[in-house]
Amino acid sequence: MQPHTLGEDSNRRGFFKKSLTLLLGSLAALVPLLAAVRVLTDPLRRKSAAASAIRVASLESVPADGIPRKFSVLAAKTNT
Repeated sequence: MQPHTLGEDSNRRGFFKKSLTLLLGSLAALVPLLAAVRVLTDPLRRKSAAASAIRVASLESVPADGIPRKFSVLAAKTNT
């Protein structure tokens, strides 16, 4: 068995330093990434009461020709 030279120890030490740096950098990047995923998927996880339909106008008052019309607001709804 040959004794290790200084060059081999330096290469091995450099490898461990780079590996540890990569591992810690990945962990540091993972935290904001998980937070972003949580924020983006939050509306999908919420059970919303706003998903139900709100009556705006009767079907008879909607024009058949597709021309936009202004309707008065029947009721205001706020989410709490």
